[in-house]
Amino acid sequence: MRDAFDLSLTGFTSGEIDAMTVTDLPDLGVEYDESAAAGVKYIKCPECGHEFPR
Repeated sequence: MRDAFDLSLTGFTSGEIDAMTVTDLPDLGVEYDESAAAGVKYIKCPECGHEFPR
């Protein structure tokens, strides 16, 4: 996709663009526990009925 744009128009050199471009992210081993969302309490707006997390 990078070749689809003329990056010289950005004002950055090719080396600067390479330094800012993330191509390989490390595996951080973080897993998220979705059960935390089950304990969220909600309050309901008496005017519109929209529910907001407390």
